[in-house]
Formats: sequence, structure tokens, C-alpha cells
Amino acid sequence: RFKPERDLEVLVAPTHSLAKIERSLANSLFPIDQSKHKLYSDLHTPGRYGRLILLAKSGGNILELVDQVPEVHKQVLDLRVNYKGFNFTFAHLCVLSHRDKRCLLDDIISIFEDIRQAVLSNSSFHKVPLSYPNTTLKNGRVSFIGHQLGGVSFSPNSRDQQVKFARAVQITYY
Repeated sequence: RFKPERDLEVLVAPTHSLAKIERSLANSLFPIDQSKHKLYSDLHTPGRYGRLILLAKSGGNILELVDQVPEVHKQVLDLRVNYKGFNFTFAHLCVLSHRDKRCLLDDIISIFEDIRQAVLSNSSFHKVPLSYPNTTLKNGRVSFIGHQLGGVSFSPNSRDQQVKFARAVQITYY
């Protein structure tokens, strides 16, 4: 019995294509049904957002890359696209927060900045309390980061699931 195939990826992408391999890796690190929280970026429709997934080298901990992750983030913010004689940046296109009318950024960015400050003051990233999937930010606000860290393992005997290790970070640009 024949059944029509409607999955465009199955129809046009080679079986062992790099795109399929990368999608499989991303889905293993950031499972979509991981939480009950609904995110704008989980709507699989075209929109004005983009995702950047940074993966630590084999066996590496992304939380130890406190210089590299913010630097890549800065490079994304500094990208310039010339269109009809005008240089657009992320700041021209981003979604603004209601509070301070700044570009809406994932909380993981401020967490990496906090970790970086701890390292600069001769501490380790373990000195910055980071629970998962909900963590408390420096300003006291609780933030869901379940979709921002992937491949997470926890410190032994931690009651509030303190993050010991993460293979990847996913930053969404709105």
C-alpha cells in the first residue's frame, strides 16, 4: 500500500546529509518537548528570529568558554547588512523589551557575563549558582533556561539541580 510522503526534508535532502545530522544533534541537545513552557522560538513558522547553537569541542564544557561565547554573541550583534544603501544591524531589527526599550536578549547572555566576571575575579564558574531548567538571575528574577543549555549534567547531591556541565548553548535572537 502506498502512502504519500509530505515531509519535505525526506523528499529532497540526501539520507546522510550534514543538515540531517546537525538537526539530529540539535534535537538531542535541545529536545522540543522538554518543558511545558511555550516559547516564541518553538513555533516552527517563519519569523523574525534566528538561533545560534554553540557546541563545545568533544568532552568540553560550554560553561568554561566564558570569553568565546560572549565574543561570538558580540559578533552577531555587530553584523552589518547593507540594503539599499543603509547598513542594518541587529539593533535595527530586534524585538524591543517593554521595560527599557532595548533589544530582547536571552538570559543566558547575562549568565555568561556573570560567569566571566567570576572567572576574572579568580573564581571558577562553579561560584555562579546555576540551576536547571529554572535559575535565579543576579537581580533575583527566576528564568527558564531549559531551552538555552543543552547536554546538561548536574553536580552530585544538589537538591536544586545545580549545573556542573553543559555541552552546548542555544541563543535565540528575536
